[in-house]
Amino acid sequence: MLDWGIRNKIKPAPPFHFRFSRPQAGDYVVHVDHGIGLFNGLKTIGLNEGSKEFVLLTYQNDARLYVPVERLDLIQNTAAWAERVQRWTAWSTSWARTKSRIKKSMRDMAEELLKLYAQRKMVRDMLSLLTPPGNRN
Repeated sequence: MLDWGIRNKIKPAPPFHFRFSRPQAGDYVVHVDHGIGLFNGLKTIGLNEGSKEFVLLTYQNDARLYVPVERLDLIQNTAAWAERVQRWTAWSTSWARTKSRIKKSMRDMAEELLKLYAQRKMVRDMLSLLTPPGNRN
């Protein structure tokens, strides 16, 4: 079997989750639905049922998003590159469009990979048919 060394080079993506130890007030984070915003710490808000903790994210035009600590799975720290990109206007369609474009490009890439692997398998199958029976592995 041909091994192009791909298995050793592909690393799984880290899970989309929040790490309490890293973000500091003013750090950029990504909310899966609302895009890149600034982390402004934990805030306790009094509700009818009692007080509850939220993560406060701010976006352009001072828009605020309070994320319940139970939903920290929706938030991920960003890398240093985040400082060079725009913060999204909360509840705007630009983040949804960006996510849609990324999903489409990933589907296109997956389709190209499937075609490539199908071609490779076809070549291997053709080579095995051309190889004399005594020389097959």
